[in-house]
Amino acid sequence: MSRRSAALRAALLATAFAGFAVQAHAATLTAIAPLETGPDVHFSLLGINDAGWTTGSVTHLDTGTGTQTGYAVLRDPNGVYTTFSGSGAFTQGRAVSNANTVVGYTAASNGTGQGEFSRAADGTITYLTNPNTGVPLNRIAQGINDSGQIVGSYAAPLTNGFILDTNANPKTFTSLAPADGYTSLAARGIANDGTVVGFAFNAASTSGMIYNGSGYSYLTASDMNAFLTSSGATANAASLVLEGVNNSGLAVGTWTDTGGANHGFEFNTGTSAIISLNQLAADPTLTTWGINDSGQVIMSSTAGSFIYDPNASVAAPDGSAVYTPTVGITLPAGVSQFTFNVVAGQTYYIDPLAADGYLYEADGGPLFAGFTAPTGYAPGDAYQLWLLNGTTHQWTFDTDVTGGVAFDFGGGGVDKFELRGLDVETGSPEFVTGLKFESDGTFVGKQTALGVPEPAAWGLMLMGFGLAGARLRQRRTTRALSSAA
Repeated sequence: MSRRSAALRAALLATAFAGFAVQAHAATLTAIAPLETGPDVHFSLLGINDAGWTTGSVTHLDTGTGTQTGYAVLRDPNGVYTTFSGSGAFTQGRAVSNANTVVGYTAASNGTGQGEFSRAADGTITYLTNPNTGVPLNRIAQGINDSGQIVGSYAAPLTNGFILDTNANPKTFTSLAPADGYTSLAARGIANDGTVVGFAFNAASTSGMIYNGSGYSYLTASDMNAFLTSSGATANAASLVLEGVNNSGLAVGTWTDTGGANHGFEFNTGTSAIISLNQLAADPTLTTWGINDSGQVIMSSTAGSFIYDPNASVAAPDGSAVYTPTVGITLPAGVSQFTFNVVAGQTYYIDPLAADGYLYEADGGPLFAGFTAPTGYAPGDAYQLWLLNGTTHQWTFDTDVTGGVAFDFGGGGVDKFELRGLDVETGSPEFVTGLKFESDGTFVGKQTALGVPEPAAWGLMLMGFGLAGARLRQRRTTRALSSAA
């Protein structure tokens, strides 16, 4: 078995500096109502099938002893839960097939693995064994495909991955032993074509693992850092894992930065393209778990469990999807943060809270090249564009703009602008703004509501907006407003 395949490595390096981050997703992120809540209760969903059935667990933590108990859940697309438990103090469903077979594991209250299982749609639980030896599998079963092949990990005595074909007669068991300098390996997802994803690790590193039936390839922290660099983001990935894969070869996983925060991502096992999934804020507890053939992704953290759906979204004026604010971070009232991948020249729509004006800020990644304000929020759809003077660092009126008409800042772009003059009595609570960007990359920015001031308050507000540390990055146009000292 080879170390990283030459083809994968070449593709990663080639795409890292040639539009590696040009794929962008606008989608919905839906929070799933937990079955139980409480200070010592953790609800998590980890697997999703094509029909939208999900599986996971409810965990009860004893903070005094550090032990846990709990039960597995199976949730139908209408939000109706079925609960079940295995032989251990804690049971967790990790993946659910299109036949609604759940695979997972049971454990003692101290977390020691006791048994891996499959649960059929009729509720029958079968504990998994190595058919070659009869020895029970005692780590984690997580992936299952439409052929009934199950993947997971077991002690041998260090962690190995496995593929268990439950429909073969007799059943077959393939051990996936670590190689290429890694000392342990865990299989986490399997597609119908037999592609397996997971992770391999040793004392120094943890990398995503892809098994194609004959050998391994790896997605490493160095590969992720190449992607981050090409996206204009901080290259601080320390480790990563792959947790699931669908039948299009699209895998999902989580990378951990040097500060210990986790970030979700997608990885195309065929093209080696990486797509950031930043709909949830970076979080030490965040894990991106599973993906179905519709591209729906299941994520969980201490903030809850969420389904990211690239196909269901609020409609923008041109019929495209709308980005909603990042979930799971604490921001001042009226501030909406957004993070998504962009392509220069394309329009991306964002939807914040309602107000009578907005401050738009690009905190990282590409600058704003232009925007399109919505219609129906001001008399005659007339708004005021204000820009930050590069010399005085004060907000200054620039020009009138019309809703529904694209406005171009000119070459170079800006990192801040304000739209004022919204009539809060007009239109709906949404204010869907179209944004264009100067370059490809991962946009990180905010849209801040300016409030509902009385007319006499404008003079005071002009002196208070963003004077501390605010700046306008030079535009290549010659308008006096944009000149910087």
